Amino acid sequence: LNMIKRKTGNSSDVVIREIKMGGASDIKTAIVYIEGIVDNQSIQDYLLQSMMKDDHKEEINQHNAIDLLSKDIMTIGNISSITNLDDLFASLMAGDTLILVDGVKQALSASTKGGEKRS
Repeated sequence: LNMIKRKTGNSSDVVIREIKMGGASDIKTAIVYIEGIVDNQSIQDYLLQSMMKDDHKEEINQHNAIDLLSKDIMTIGNISSITNLDDLFASLMAGDTLILVDGVKQALSASTKGGEKRS
């Protein structure tokens, strides 16, 4: 997260929301998006609500968190896996929302393009 803040110049448009997954889990996750070029309603309705509910059949840990997020939780549509920083920033700048899990080198990108277009 600190690296994302540095690379984006601590821009106030970059929104980082840290969330603890599920109720009993201590897995820290974060969603990152750029205000104004995303569909805030999609993020609120699909991403945040589904990440915070606690009805996972399996115990969530660092090893399975990304898989569980991409399979069970994400109802938003286009989800892709990102494993390098160039793709991470390209996705963020394109209006996608990033889902990061503490201690995991892989991230998820959810298609949330919307809002105002920037020129």
